[in-house]
Amino acid sequence: MPSAHDSWAWIYDEVYEKSFGSFYTNLTSQTLSVVDGLLAPGSSILDIGAGTGRLAIPLSERGYSITAIDASKPMLDVLRSKDSASRIHTVHTRLQELELKDQFDFVCCVFSVFCYLTTRSELDAAINAICKHTKPSGKILIDVTALGSFAGVNYQSEDLIRTVIVEEDESEQHLFCYHETVQKYGPDGVQEFKDKFPIKYWDQKLILDRFEDLGFGNQINMSQYFMGSGARYYHLMR
Repeated sequence: MPSAHDSWAWIYDEVYEKSFGSFYTNLTSQTLSVVDGLLAPGSSILDIGAGTGRLAIPLSERGYSITAIDASKPMLDVLRSKDSASRIHTVHTRLQELELKDQFDFVCCVFSVFCYLTTRSELDAAINAICKHTKPSGKILIDVTALGSFAGVNYQSEDLIRTVIVEEDESEQHLFCYHETVQKYGPDGVQEFKDKFPIKYWDQKLILDRFEDLGFGNQINMSQYFMGSGARYYHLMR
């Protein structure tokens, strides 16, 4: 079954870099800075929802041991194409189905990963998987997207048009349908890509309470480092 972003994974970086501009670059830099401040050199990191390697690539270049997972195989294919030194171990799986033998010093689950989980059972399974794969002394960084961020996006340049429409599903509160159309113009004409999938707003208390139930009750709000991101960030420890 296709996953979100499969059809346009090869232009995903270009679309996000152009449509979000310096904000996208700054968010990445800030996340890397926060991770560096939390970890010892050479720590093992599980990057959940790694996509094309926005964090995994620079983290591996910093000397961390990276395992990157994503539900989209094409996105991971792009990541591997950028990992010229073959430092990163990639795993194609949905978070809620993650089963690895290893535990990690640090688990990173940011950039709206929880939104792709649309049922409570999926959410619970995903949080269980995160905790299961974190060492007893390990740390977790998550973000929880604010309700106000479930909104459309419009961007247009000479060679790219991006349109995102987010519509609430009338059958269930806080369940949305995400529609994305990307038109890329080049010498051979226009290429159009369409993406459609459900997303869900989850209350931060529900997520944090579930982590606490599983032993991660030491919860530090780090949202001040990510102002303007449209999400709340938390550092979790046992």
